[in-house]
Amino acid sequence: MLNIAKKLLSVLFLLLQLESYAQGVKFENGSDWKQILAKARSENKYVFVDCYATWCGPCKAMDRDVYPDEAVGRNVNDKFIAVKMQMDTSDKDDQAIKNGYASSHFLMAEYKVLAFPTFLFFSPDGTLVHRGVGYKKSEDFLDMSDAALNPDKQFYSVLNRYKSGKLTPKECGDFANAATHLGEKQLGTEAAHVYMDKYLFTLKDKELFASKDNLDFIETYANSTTDKGFKLFWKDSAKINSLLGANVAQKKCIMLIVTSDVIPLVEKTKGTPDWTAIEKQETKKYGNLGKIATLQERLIRTYNLKDWEAFGVAYKAYYENVGEFNVFYVNGFAWDLFEHTNDQSVLLVAMKVMARYKNKENPEEVDTYANLLYKTGQKDQAIEWEQKAVELDKQRAAARHKEQGPEYPQTLEKMKTGQPTWPNN
Repeated sequence: MLNIAKKLLSVLFLLLQLESYAQGVKFENGSDWKQILAKARSENKYVFVDCYATWCGPCKAMDRDVYPDEAVGRNVNDKFIAVKMQMDTSDKDDQAIKNGYASSHFLMAEYKVLAFPTFLFFSPDGTLVHRGVGYKKSEDFLDMSDAALNPDKQFYSVLNRYKSGKLTPKECGDFANAATHLGEKQLGTEAAHVYMDKYLFTLKDKELFASKDNLDFIETYANSTTDKGFKLFWKDSAKINSLLGANVAQKKCIMLIVTSDVIPLVEKTKGTPDWTAIEKQETKKYGNLGKIATLQERLIRTYNLKDWEAFGVAYKAYYENVGEFNVFYVNGFAWDLFEHTNDQSVLLVAMKVMARYKNKENPEEVDTYANLLYKTGQKDQAIEWEQKAVELDKQRAAARHKEQGPEYPQTLEKMKTGQPTWPNN
């Protein structure tokens, strides 16, 4: 009878465990950090902390999709003391949440919790060993929680080995990606350069260009015109573009010229920058890419200042020199010019840019193009394109089960009756 009773108790215990797993992750009710650490020490368990905010969509998705998962529950409940810590405050917070404010604010400050959700993993003695950021699917969450228990994969264990110079160059590459994903950008870039300098740039061209991943890595972490990565992308742009996509090499070089050369020159200037002198200097150093980099920075800065006359000049210069790449914010720039300038030479350039790059299925972009046609005196074409904008908007409204707004029909009517469609400036 005693053996039967023991077996029944064992079965009952197993059923209770299975019921717990079926409910997913079991989070502790208490939120006092000192008490949680004391429990971890007494049970010799790791601690998993879900740092969340009430307004955070991905946090709510974790609660809905991941924590109820049976496999996740089994993994976490067996190996961790799980705790949820609310990092923000809300008028709707109950007393239990309020009691945890002090612990939450301590964790947030002590461990630099800057994004949500952030997942912190502590050893039984309270040492932070691993962390993760952002929504994780169940399988990715399981990988992360397993890594938290493995000294070879724990982020902070690997960090210590990195600082001690004990990682191989290839391991530095993996560590760079992990650090960058966690928001440790400077650390990630530093480790990435170890990997690039001690491994990637030691490869022969045949080996280096054999893997798209090699070039993706360089494109991600090259951060100055003095980098070997910049020189590679400048010298071998055709070969790089064949692997990474059209104009990827040129776009990367332009970005680095802007950040490394153009911006420092502009910031040294008192008053209005001498864009002509800067353009001449950068063109001498980098050819057409230096010219485009200067024109791009001029375009962005004049736009941010809302100096529409200067922006019109910068816009015209940029798009007359940009060629086939680095075209961006097409509709926004063109619409602001339509509203704020009467310079026909600038408006004609904007119209040509829209003609080439507009999305013919987007009513906003079609409307911008039509208005530019109209303001440059091409009334018949403008009416034709504005009618397309009206129809596209009507189709979109029907798909969304909404009534069509009056904006595009009103613009079309103004065009037909010869009224201005632009503001009175």
